[in-house]
Formats: sequence, C-alpha cells, structure tokens
Amino acid sequence: MDKRIPVRTCIGCNNEFPKKDLFRFVRKTDEAGMTDSIIIDTSGALHGRGCYLCRNTDCLEKALKKRSFERTFKDPVPERIKEDIREEFKRLTQE
Repeated sequence: MDKRIPVRTCIGCNNEFPKKDLFRFVRKTDEAGMTDSIIIDTSGALHGRGCYLCRNTDCLEKALKKRSFERTFKDPVPERIKEDIREEFKRLTQE
C-alpha cells in the first residue's frame, strides 16, 4: 500500500510541493500576543501557527511584497523581522 506524501502550498508562488521540500515558518509572540519573531522551523516540530515557502529567493520576496506573512499570521510584521527572515533564509539556502 502506498503512503500519501503530505503536500503544502507555498505562500509566495501558491504552488503545491511535498512538505519536505518547503521551509516552515512559525510565528512567536510576546506577552501581548503581538508578533515577536518569525523563525524557520527546520525540524518541523515547533508549536504555533505556521506557513510554508519554497526554497526560492524570488518566492520569499514575493511573499514579503504581497504581505503573505501578515495575512497568514493575522498580525503586522515589522521591518526588522522581515530583515531577520531574509538573513535566515539566505543562510539556509546557501548550506
């Protein structure tokens, strides 16, 4: 019997990919419930609201431009967090 492969949608290009081929982003909040940070969940085991993005820099920029993170997390994302996302994404895609 074949096992089904989990599929998720990239928030940048809206294409579907196998879950293992995407980065999962998780929102961490402060005491007031506002977005404190958005981190890339490399283990896939972190708790919290998440979204998926393919490993393409163009998709990251598209997601940031069309405010996909804000829509997914239902909270504004400050510019400093966007810069952190870019840096972490760049680091992981160069490994």
